[in-house]
Parts: sequence; C-alpha cells; structure tokens
Amino acid sequence: MDPCLLHNNFHSIPISLDNISAKLNYQDQNETNLPKTVEHSILKPLKDFGLISSYEKEDGLAGLKYIVHRKTITPSLPEKTVDSESGVCKT
Repeated sequence: MDPCLLHNNFHSIPISLDNISAKLNYQDQNETNLPKTVEHSILKPLKDFGLISSYEKEDGLAGLKYIVHRKTITPSLPEKTVDSESGVCKT
C-alpha cells in the first residue's frame, strides 16, 4: 500500500483503482474482481482499525477511483512516570 495514504494530514485522498492495483502488484485476469478485492481486503480493514474514517467509490474519466476520507487523528501516548527512588522511567 502506498505509505502516503497513512502518513499525511489530508482529510480526503482520491486514489484510482489502477494506481491501487499497480502499487499492490495485483495481477488477476478477471478485472471484475479488483473492486471487491480492494474494498474487502484493503479499505475495509483500514476503516475497521481506524486508520481511515470512510471511503466512497466514484466513476471518473480515467476509470474507477476511491475517495478515502480521514479525520485528523491526534496520537495518544501513555504518560510516563518516574519512580522517585530508582529514577527509572515507567510507562
């Protein structure tokens, strides 16, 4: 998967189906399987894990594309505490 999908701050990203299949080296002879494979094996798991908030499918001049939507996520890091006796940092 293209790392730019996860490592940016855009709220929506248009990605063509051809670009997704090229990046994943998907080589199925049956082109009708590609949209279902992308939705069920790539986009749905990203949504389930909270890495994207939603996606929609659109037909364009260059073929099918997906618009991936993402909410701005602020990372939550555990607070670190220091043990006063040993000076060791605990999480």
